[in-house]
Amino acid sequence: MNRKFLTSKEVSEQLNISEKTLSNHRSLGTGLPFFKFEGIIRYPKDNVEKFINSKMHGSKN
Repeated sequence: MNRKFLTSKEVSEQLNISEKTLSNHRSLGTGLPFFKFEGIIRYPKDNVEKFINSKMHGSKN
């Protein structure tokens, strides 16, 4: 398995939210799935992309 991971900074930039907001969501258990490797937070890129796509709205023509 060859998974790609994003940092909190990269995710916050993609979602246009602060790193503190991401941290708050992690603490509350309401945020994106993440891994913690030796104290470093990483988000699976595929999960972030799925989350972004789930928030996309389109016209109903």
